Amino acid sequence: MLDQIAGEVARGDKAAYTALLREAARIVRGYVYARVSGRDRAVVEDIVQETLLTIHTKYHSYDPSLPFLPWLRTIAHHKLIDHWRRQKIAFLVAIEESDADLVASQAPQTDAVLTLEKMFETLNDKQRRIVQMARLDGKSMSEIASEMSLSVSDVKVTLHRAIAKLTSLAQQDSGREHAHG
Repeated sequence: MLDQIAGEVARGDKAAYTALLREAARIVRGYVYARVSGRDRAVVEDIVQETLLTIHTKYHSYDPSLPFLPWLRTIAHHKLIDHWRRQKIAFLVAIEESDADLVASQAPQTDAVLTLEKMFETLNDKQRRIVQMARLDGKSMSEIASEMSLSVSDVKVTLHRAIAKLTSLAQQDSGREHAHG
């Protein structure tokens, strides 16, 4: 049904466009709601609206001969990831940009940052750079590959291994906390 509506939109049917956006909003709302929890649920509608706006501005890039749903889910997925990145970046405070009182008042956060920095140091230069570019700078795999003169598959494998290593270290650190706490 969605593919049929998308085809009608491609042929210039304005009523179908409204129907497509309505159905897309319903699908995206369910997709996002299933992937966020707690206080993040308040942003579901924001992510839905961002997705619909992207559909509106990028619809010309959609190929009506292909299924619409994977294209829609890809956009929604990227908007959700953008949201998560904004949430994580919002909690980062560079020590040199903050005053001493702020740092002193947030000692547990500082300990967590120091632990994270130590784990990050266990990665080799290539892994550190790829994690930085992909997870903090928000660059795509192809952008990283181009910038570092690597293949996209090399970037993906390196990122996967780096994240697996960081996850393992975090789990080990968490296990030590529970043993001592």
